[in-house]
Amino acid sequence: MRTENNTTPIADAGHADFRFWLALHRTAGIGARRSVQLLDSFDSPAAIFAATHDQLRSAGVRSDSIDAIRNPDWQAVDQDLAWLEQQGNRLITCRDPAYPP
Repeated sequence: MRTENNTTPIADAGHADFRFWLALHRTAGIGARRSVQLLDSFDSPAAIFAATHDQLRSAGVRSDSIDAIRNPDWQAVDQDLAWLEQQGNRLITCRDPAYPP
């Protein structure tokens, strides 16, 4: 995310759907390593949340984590998005060039 005149948050290309990035971050049983593995398998957070139970299971996701993926805490994600809209706040995903090596 970048800001224009340091006031208005604007999503960088490729990161337009922060909602799914935040939901993935909040998914119980899915840590940083598993997130990267799932992104390698499904290409995007939105695709992870669109995947079927069988597809997730085939990707090695445990049943309890599949349940968490199928039922994200959208209220918490909305709170995260509200925070993100505040001046100076930024989301840096593992696919963002600003993500540390």
